[in-house]
Amino acid sequence: MPNPIPTKLNYEYLGSLDIEAGESLMLGELRAGWRRYDVLVGGTFRGPGINGQIQAGGSDLLHRHSDMTTHPHVRLVVKTDDDALILVTYEGIRFTSAEINERLLSGEHVPFTEYYLRVAPFFQTSS
Repeated sequence: MPNPIPTKLNYEYLGSLDIEAGESLMLGELRAGWRRYDVLVGGTFRGPGINGQIQAGGSDLLHRHSDMTTHPHVRLVVKTDDDALILVTYEGIRFTSAEINERLLSGEHVPFTEYYLRVAPFFQTSS
């Protein structure tokens, strides 16, 4: 009898987001943890079958816990080259050392091999 629990993740590369953030609002230490709100102003989505522009007005609400674990909560819209609109949302987890976190917060490009980051993206469209 075949195993009813999937043992292999089947996936296909869809594309890469290059997100441009505008203003960052440092909300600071709140009851639930440290928070920062980033306003997204544009960017691109590029892949083998879909290309488009990230529309202004998205956001990333970053939530950091005392152990330096952070959780992005991102909402944005991509307008494809053929004018379809795609709502992209994702949440995830990132863990870094304090030193790497300071480098990221300062805007420095830090290679992804130096920290742990996993997200779960969701895509919605009427096209």
